[in-house]
Amino acid sequence: MVLQAALPLRDSAGKISKECMSFARLYTDDIEDYFKLYSYRTLQFRPFFDEQVYDDLARAEKLALEVTRKATTNEDAFDILDELLLKDKPDLYHKIHLALPASCASSFREFSARFLESSGCDFLVLDRVAAAIDIDKLIDIMCADGKYPALRAATAGPKGGAKVARRFLRELPRLEEDGEDWFWSLVKACSEDGYNASVTLEYLLPNWRAELAARRIPGSATIACETLDGVLLAGASCRPPKEFEVYRDESTVPGSAKMPELRMYQQELVERTDRGENTIVCAPTGSGKTVVAAHVALHHLKSRAKEGKPARVVMIVPKVFLVEQQTNLMKIYSKREYYIATLSGETTETGAAQLIRFLSGDIVMLTPQIMVNMLKEESERARLFVADVSLLLLDECHHTDKKNPYNVIMQYVKDAPYEKPQVVGLTASLGVGDNGIILEAQAFSHIVRMCLRMTAQSITTVMRNRAELSRFVELPEDVIKRVHAKALHERPFHSHLVAAIRFAERHLYAEFDALMREQPPNIDFNKFARFPALERVEDYTQAVVNADTELCMLTDGERKWRLKRGIQFVKMYYNAMMLNDLLPASYAYEQLYSDVDALDSVLGRQCLFLQYFQQHRAQFAMSVAREDDKEILSELRKELARQFALNAGSRVLIFCVRRETAQLLAKYLNTLSIAAMGRAEVLTSTNAAAVKNGQSNSEQRAVIESFSRGTCKVIVSTTVAEEGLDVQACNLIIKYNNTGNVISLVQQRGRARAAGSRSVLLALDERVYLKEHQNKSAEEVMTRTVAKIYDMGAEKFGEALRAEELIQIKVDLANEKAEESRRANKHRELSLLCEKCNASICSSSTLRLFHNHFISVDSSLWRKMRIQAKRGPKIDESLMVAGVVRCPCEKEIGRVVKIEGQFVPTLKAETILFSTPGGKLLPKMKKWKGIAANLLEIREGTGQEAIAMNRALRASHETLSRAMENLCLL
Repeated sequence: MVLQAALPLRDSAGKISKECMSFARLYTDDIEDYFKLYSYRTLQFRPFFDEQVYDDLARAEKLALEVTRKATTNEDAFDILDELLLKDKPDLYHKIHLALPASCASSFREFSARFLESSGCDFLVLDRVAAAIDIDKLIDIMCADGKYPALRAATAGPKGGAKVARRFLRELPRLEEDGEDWFWSLVKACSEDGYNASVTLEYLLPNWRAELAARRIPGSATIACETLDGVLLAGASCRPPKEFEVYRDESTVPGSAKMPELRMYQQELVERTDRGENTIVCAPTGSGKTVVAAHVALHHLKSRAKEGKPARVVMIVPKVFLVEQQTNLMKIYSKREYYIATLSGETTETGAAQLIRFLSGDIVMLTPQIMVNMLKEESERARLFVADVSLLLLDECHHTDKKNPYNVIMQYVKDAPYEKPQVVGLTASLGVGDNGIILEAQAFSHIVRMCLRMTAQSITTVMRNRAELSRFVELPEDVIKRVHAKALHERPFHSHLVAAIRFAERHLYAEFDALMREQPPNIDFNKFARFPALERVEDYTQAVVNADTELCMLTDGERKWRLKRGIQFVKMYYNAMMLNDLLPASYAYEQLYSDVDALDSVLGRQCLFLQYFQQHRAQFAMSVAREDDKEILSELRKELARQFALNAGSRVLIFCVRRETAQLLAKYLNTLSIAAMGRAEVLTSTNAAAVKNGQSNSEQRAVIESFSRGTCKVIVSTTVAEEGLDVQACNLIIKYNNTGNVISLVQQRGRARAAGSRSVLLALDERVYLKEHQNKSAEEVMTRTVAKIYDMGAEKFGEALRAEELIQIKVDLANEKAEESRRANKHRELSLLCEKCNASICSSSTLRLFHNHFISVDSSLWRKMRIQAKRGPKIDESLMVAGVVRCPCEKEIGRVVKIEGQFVPTLKAETILFSTPGGKLLPKMKKWKGIAANLLEIREGTGQEAIAMNRALRASHETLSRAMENLCLL
């Protein structure tokens, strides 16, 4: 006997069932696969998207995913999905509606009572648990001794992640003849795991301790509240990890750690760290700095234990994917004697729960912004103190500069009033400074300042055992190839682009000249000078941006619109020209056509710039076929063919400057037929939306794992792959008209680990060619400077540190005076206006700096502006995009983000004008950094202000707030 539709589509009132929608969200992976197979069905959901967004998602191959999200969160869309699944996928339809045998009736009743109840904001307990649960440990506990084989089978395969959690949860109501026993098995399993006890059970069964006690079921992860208060409210000394053992998700085994076996040169690298010195370990990529870090960590933990002192090692890594990579390497040696806690943008805890995870670790692996946020935490119950760290390992420590989170952490360390940790930095390149001068004296000052920032007493490098190091570390062969563009008469598409730019420039210059004659107020006419030569890429780009920025000061709306439209066309043509230099002309043309098509043009309005493009579109298209191949593309093909002919198992990393170029170059490579190469994948940063060529952390990890296994042999990447990507088989680096500074040179080259590796620069631009030679000279200077510091000895280097410290004290005093002067000249209050229509947004007095993001705490903003739910990426470890903020004129002026559980509006500096109380428009500034430094005093926001903004959003847009909550849960 079958229970028909245990979860019907509609409830008794005829409304779409929230229970059915919530359960359907457990099948998002299957639904996404359905839309990929039946791609034409996505057309029925087009009305639920902005037209341009739908097209962008289709081009980015993200449509199936976003339609799935829409179909499982919007009632009308879910109604359509339900009908489609009944026609096309009846098996999946019946799974979502829970058609169950009679033997599962009691399990379903228990599941319905426990999971399909509201948890506030129209979300069910099931939604909350699915977003929070950490599944790996639960499966092992619940399925011990062969119990619940159906759960074990449903979660078979790779461990971890939301997909496994969803498969686990949707199997629960199908457990046969188990009544409510499975639920209490689940609660007990959660209680034995620190994270699930403190997070998952708070949603599922808040009074779980009393319930377990009443049923005489022992729970493990319990700690008296008064004890918790005692250990959380601290700060003067290290809170021992043993006091937080109960919150760990695995037990430790004393005596199981294995100290790494070090080579002679590695022993040289740990001599100073073993004595407890603060030092910077500078050694080549591939020399085993991670092995050195493991030795330093384990030696420190064992030494502190012998002294009877609590210890906690914290290792900072710059990118999320490196947290997992370095954790796995550390586990090789720590075994299970020491518990490793990991924190990154993919961990879900915040506040006290996040702190507990941190404090439970003997070794903590995390990204720097997480630690900064914890050190800044307002609540003492959730705040991390410097004293909680006894050893701080800074991987890729060359980031410790300016306002980088690495440097912020070190400032907290230096300012800490109590016990400070030992600090050990690890890097392959310290650099020579960024003032453009390559002299040993400048490099020496730069490295000394780096030591001061990290409180390092020395630089540790390999000197006595260089011969052994050279046997184990073979640097790749460096090759610099100068490639050239074809003659102008062989580049018809390029010529048409130049003609289009000249057309736009002529009309813009005529308008600029008229403006200078009229002399309107608040305009800097220097920004309207003639643009530089097209060949001067950086200068030309900056000049166009400056003119675009200054146009925002115009009060004549019609003229402003016309001129800014002309600037937009110049930017699009110039972008196409840059792409055309590096890619087949057809790719550049497609991008140009897409950019023009994507313009937010006003209905019924034409302009002469758009007319020009429409009139010459055929000429653009015809010229493309005659300019598709380039010397740089030919050389790229030769390098790849040569490499895979020599070694079919090769791995190749190609570095590009921009995400857009990386995406298109990978697309081009996948049209080639190079033997053994296979499909090329893209690796880009996480700080851009998918439609703008960004990637999520999970997408990054999937690409890296595929590269490691060899199912993908070529990655086209931006600088995100420069650091830490450790694939021993990588044997060719290609820098595609791309160079940086000396640190980038060393880091990119260091990704090639295999014997006989090569690092090849294909330099189309003369400036790239010259810069690479300059970097190689800088590397030689840096190497000599490090050797000089080593030869100085501790006493003389200490004198140099003290001398530089005195200089820095004077510099800091001068900077403080300059800051006081800037502060005195800053405006007390300004009005923020939309750059497009000059509508009022808010007052500057409502601006706050919250977790390094600028937000407004003016609650009326929710009502004055148009708010739209729109899921975006995680911008960093603490912030997720959930919507956009638009002016009534439709200009996007900001985003709705979720920080620490609260929805707040961030504002885009480049879309805002500032006006004095007297109505005078101030010069346009495009970055908040400059605004905060020179224009306004913006104070830190508080958690209470964020909570108040979130409440105001719910009060004015309750349905919208629920929609955004739903997006964040997915």
